[in-house]
Amino acid sequence: DLHYPLRRQRQMCIRDRATADSLFGGVVGSVLSRILGAPGVEIPMDRIYSTAVIPWRLSRDRNPRRGEIDGRRESLAAELTTVRPLVIVALGDISAYALFADRPFEQGEWRTWKAIGFSAPTYCTLHPREALWNHIDEGRFLADPRTKKRRMWDDWRAIADRYNNVRERGTSPDDGLEENR
Repeated sequence: DLHYPLRRQRQMCIRDRATADSLFGGVVGSVLSRILGAPGVEIPMDRIYSTAVIPWRLSRDRNPRRGEIDGRRESLAAELTTVRPLVIVALGDISAYALFADRPFEQGEWRTWKAIGFSAPTYCTLHPREALWNHIDEGRFLADPRTKKRRMWDDWRAIADRYNNVRERGTSPDDGLEENR
């Protein structure tokens, strides 16, 4: 396949659901675009392949249900195996669940996602929309959006380090990572 080396150079971002905007569109996309261009990250947007766990718009922009996510797991695995990214980034808990349903996946944690004949280091970070607004969890407000943006920026620096290490130095993408089971 002539396009294989080009595909393999990419990083793959997985978001929870399709929206009216692309990954880099709207207010949420502008946060991610700024982080990707920030010093210490500097990942060109043309190096990112974006997909969604649920590739169609859900009514009232609701979160996908567990059954909907479970039903998409095989096609998501097929897409990952076709694209063969150097690094996979799960944007938020829903995307992390789609990849690692059997075990909780903490944000800021590296794991290895595996399928037949392919594996890639995978990192879970905040979805960019989580960095913009205070969400209510169990009746209390979560961290200030500035704290979340900083955490997200720190996560993306770690992602950029791993991506550049794998891409430029030819290091095994799975070095030191826990496997998914």
